[in-house]
Amino acid sequence: MITEIPLTEFKHKLNNSSLDYPQCNCQGQECPKTFFNILSIGSRQSGKTYTLAKLLKHYEMNKLKDKEDNIHPMRVIVISPTFDANPIYKSLKTLDEENDVYTDYSDELLNNILTDIKNKKEETDNFKKYELAYKILDKTPEKDLPQLYERSPEVFKILEEYNYELPSKIPQPTYYEYPCNFIVLDDLLGTGGFNSKKNSVLMNAFIKNRHLGVNFCILVQSCKGVPKTIRLNSSVFHLCRFANKRVILEDIYPEVSNILTEEQFEELYNEGTKEKYGSIIVDCTHKEKRFLKSLDSELFIS
Repeated sequence: MITEIPLTEFKHKLNNSSLDYPQCNCQGQECPKTFFNILSIGSRQSGKTYTLAKLLKHYEMNKLKDKEDNIHPMRVIVISPTFDANPIYKSLKTLDEENDVYTDYSDELLNNILTDIKNKKEETDNFKKYELAYKILDKTPEKDLPQLYERSPEVFKILEEYNYELPSKIPQPTYYEYPCNFIVLDDLLGTGGFNSKKNSVLMNAFIKNRHLGVNFCILVQSCKGVPKTIRLNSSVFHLCRFANKRVILEDIYPEVSNILTEEQFEELYNEGTKEKYGSIIVDCTHKEKRFLKSLDSELFIS
């Protein structure tokens, strides 16, 4: 027999609200929620690049907004030795081919990209601090300026950098709102990008993607060579049609085994890939896991 006695000292509630990440403004809210990591696996010409480009185009068309209804710009960065063979990327308006396309991967390159993302975030922060300081000073009556200086000397220190110029007259940030960054790593197996060393730039960034403000999109032709760290930290799995389905089922099933049985997983995969360019998408970014047939329909297991 078990007796239960309620406790009285732990009735307080903690604030556990989710962070204000920009999310897609589409009506159905059926797309993966940012910030995610996608692992897309499919043989050459299986449609994996097309599906990713279609998803990114969806975000472009519907915009990404935070809880205060601010629109956050998208920035797409592609690292792929086969970029020129994939003209589908050219359909993305948020991809700056001149500055954000690379054909050779290195840890140094990725580190430089992440540093640039961080620097642009600091640009935005510093500009908004200046803007806020200017508003505070502008609204303060002249007779109250000494008290303001006593209370908030940092306001004057911030404004001194640009000699109290109007915010519109000082150097403008690249982005007024933090961009939602999508880093696409396409066809990089064998390039050294997927080494599992502890100091790997990609492995560390993949784990901390939300903190960095990055959605990683990894496209590969085979699970072989993809470190377990990437599979464990992926929140969206895109699986294309393979001649030998056992290979992909055995490699990926352990990563989704907590949400469905192996038989159910195989049933979903068969349904999603029964057509030539078909695929199955396992989306773990929502409270309830979702199973999509390409980006055309949602599948349910009865």
